Amino acid sequence: LNPRYAEAWNNLSEAYLEQDRLQEALEARKQAVAHDPQDPYAWCGLADVYRRLDMVEDGITACQRALKLSPEHRGAWRHLGVLSRQRGEPQQAIDAFRMLLIFDPDDQDAWNALAELYQGVGKTEEATEAAARASAVCPEARHAYDRGRVHWLRGRTEEAARAYTEAVTLSPGFAEAWCDLGCVHADVGDLDAAVQACQKATEVAPAYARAWYAMGVAYEGQGKHRLAGEAFTHATTINTHNISAWVKRADAFYSLDEWAEAVRAYEEVLKLQPRNARAWAKLGYSYGAQGRLHDAIFAYEQALEISPRYAWAWFRMGKTHQDMGDIEPAVANYEKALAIQPDFPAAANNLGWRYYELGRLDDAIRTLKQALRADPTLPNAWYGLAVVSERKGEYELAWEYLQECQRLGFAVDQAFVDRVRRGLRRQYTR
Repeated sequence: LNPRYAEAWNNLSEAYLEQDRLQEALEARKQAVAHDPQDPYAWCGLADVYRRLDMVEDGITACQRALKLSPEHRGAWRHLGVLSRQRGEPQQAIDAFRMLLIFDPDDQDAWNALAELYQGVGKTEEATEAAARASAVCPEARHAYDRGRVHWLRGRTEEAARAYTEAVTLSPGFAEAWCDLGCVHADVGDLDAAVQACQKATEVAPAYARAWYAMGVAYEGQGKHRLAGEAFTHATTINTHNISAWVKRADAFYSLDEWAEAVRAYEEVLKLQPRNARAWAKLGYSYGAQGRLHDAIFAYEQALEISPRYAWAWFRMGKTHQDMGDIEPAVANYEKALAIQPDFPAAANNLGWRYYELGRLDDAIRTLKQALRADPTLPNAWYGLAVVSERKGEYELAWEYLQECQRLGFAVDQAFVDRVRRGLRRQYTR
């Protein structure tokens, strides 16, 4: 009914493979990638058919296409390892299987393949270690792990935790089970246990990026941003294409006010995901904190080109213009932020003060009151109202606003207080 339905071509190819009809499976996979060239699963399936047909070069090319689309695709790394071995390139095969093991550190077939490859190139010690890792997970532990996965996917966290615990008890070197146990603990809010389980996973498999990432998320939940940043740094060092880990790493250092590290991480995010408006805005703030104000403006402009209704980016760009002494652009940016989000107290407060600087006193009062409707505890807005009222000669109002400042514990310039008092005395003695 729909000859351009790529998923149907993929399914048809699988059916042909089950019947060992390789040429027909190949043609079906070619149709799948022709109709959806952005599907890594289809390219991986095409590589698998090429492998079965001993079409090594075509298979490697298909693997590369799959991995360009999805660098964490385990099946593509597996096929690339097998095909590289068939082509007589043991080091490329070793590299491919090592990459596969970053994403699945307990893949016994990959460890066995590595053991044979290392033995073939005379690396006896590495071969022995790989063979030991291949046998680290017993079948009973694997069965317990599979039960845990089913329970977890069905939302049965208590049963999942028991099954994963059984798996790591039977095979203490089962890194993936440790990692999933940590994730289950995190799901139920037991972050200490989550960290401990993820630490066990990284002890067993130091290059297991997913476990480092899960550990970072647990630390983040505990508010331990330093440890979270270190864990996310491990994750991105191992897997440089993990966009989620780069975002988390950037956010951790942003929370620590470590602007150089935050800038580096957000820039990496944007290499992988150039149209991430949030990353551009956070990068802009980080640039601003470093004093790189023109770079900050550029970053905010990029964020707003992608997401024109991003009120926080308009606000931050206004604040940057304000810091540069450019009041008119700052006013325009604050006005834009408030048009999008009227209950934005910081934007309304800053805009009110800028109106005051421009002599637009009625606009200043209106906007400062808007800030206080959104946040009545904003002392700087109360103080702004006092300052504007004093400028207008409305000393009673200014004094009332000063009383609110005092109630909120806001330190007011004594010279200004004295000036308001003198104004009140002049009013009363007329």
